[in-house]
This record gives sequence, C-alpha cells and structure tokens, in this order.
Amino acid sequence: IAAAPGTGPELVARGPAAALRLAAAHPRAEVQVDSAALAAAWRGALGARLRVVPAPAFEDALEMEFDTLAGPEVPLPGGGRLLIHPTPALAAIDMDAGSSAGARGPGAVAAMNAAALPELARQIRLRNLGGAILVDFAGLSPKRRAALEGPLRAALAPDRLARLVGFTGLGMAEIVRDRVHAPLHEVVGWPPSPLTRGLAALRQAVRDAAARPGARFALRATPAVIAALEGLPGALEEAGAAIGRPLLMRPDSLAGEALVEEVPRDGAEG
Repeated sequence: IAAAPGTGPELVARGPAAALRLAAAHPRAEVQVDSAALAAAWRGALGARLRVVPAPAFEDALEMEFDTLAGPEVPLPGGGRLLIHPTPALAAIDMDAGSSAGARGPGAVAAMNAAALPELARQIRLRNLGGAILVDFAGLSPKRRAALEGPLRAALAPDRLARLVGFTGLGMAEIVRDRVHAPLHEVVGWPPSPLTRGLAALRQAVRDAAARPGARFALRATPAVIAALEGLPGALEEAGAAIGRPLLMRPDSLAGEALVEEVPRDGAEG
C-alpha cells in the first residue's frame, strides 16, 4: 500500500497468498496442492517442495477444524466450551463450564479452566485475533483466577505476538496480541457472509465429487450466495476444474444453508 498524492492510500500490489506466507515461515515443510493450475503458479516459488495430491487435499479432520473456526463455539474436554465473540473494539472470550458445572464443585471447575488454557491459546493463534482480548473464566473466585496467571502465560508463550497484561477489576484476563494481518473473522466474514457460505459449499462440492467420480453436482443457494460466488474471479471456474465439470447453479430464495446436490443420472436439472 502507498499513499497516492491527493487521493489517499491505494493498493500498489498484493502481497503473497496466505499459503505462500505460511510456506515461507516453514521452509522445510512440504506443500501439497490438489490443483494442477495452482501447482503451476506456485512451482517457481516453491520448487521441489511442491507436491500435487489427489483432490481433496484437506482431510475430514481438517475440514472439521475449518467449521469450528468459522463459528463462535469451541467444545472443550469434559463438557465445557469456549464462546468467542469478536467486536470492533476487542475480542471477548467466555469460558463456559457447561450445564454440569454446579455438580463438579469449585475444584473441578478450576481444573477445567486450567486444562482449557492450551486450547484457549491455540484458538487465539488460529483465529489470528489481534488487539485487546478479554477472557472471562468459568465460575472462579478472584483468588482462583489469580492462580491461573502463570499457566496462562505459559500457554501464550509460544505465540510471540501475544502477551498477558494482567487481570481486570472484574477478574477477566486481559491479553494483547499484535495485529500483523487481518483476523480470520474479518477475512471470512462475521457473521458468515454470503461469500463465506458459498466458498464452504464449493469445498464440499469438490469433496463430494472426489468421493463419487462421474457424478454431476448442483449448488442450491440463495441468489445472494450465488451472486457472491459469481463476483469472485475464478471461484466457480476453479471449483469446476477440480470437480471435472461445471457446477450447476440453482438459485433458491428460500434456501437456508447453501447445499450441494447430486444431479440425477438422467441429466434432469430440476
């Protein structure tokens, strides 16, 4: 980005894609892609590190991680959960012990909070949260909350961008994390935008096509979702190339989630 005289900031050139930035950060890691076109585009930058694999490149477990990262709730072992709510001013994270918290006793709830700290730090890092982050722990007295300071600092230590400032007067942990790139919720849309929903459906269509070679698929979605996909250059074309044929579009104003449907073998499109 540069400042153009009299017009303000303008985009001069786009930086490397997120995958290429990640590859640069891990120079010994193999990079797997399931697209010949993408492999051709990245071959010059990655050389022998690049390997083309059968589609889809993402395993089911990784897709489940994507689904979790796209939402505000993260399940924790033992029935608890993290509730993550970004706002324009800060990110609020609530540690919820679950419906059985009262039956566990204060010692068990304290242990649940402590056990959740690695996952808390992991979600902050994966979601690339930046700026002020407030964490409200589940059902703990101020004294028990203060006992979490050391373990929380240790959980955050591998993340060079994050640091624990302390605890607020209400007993919430106050974390500051440097913002280098946009957080995930700004990239994918929060709440999920029509484009976010459409791209998730395209990934599902590619997975379904890999599981059922030769089948034809259609995307049933609201006109807003379809318009968002059509407005993103290359999105539908890349999905069609991965599937092996164009994905049929079925606008449906009453559609809730974007759904991938298999077209009957007789070729009917209704």
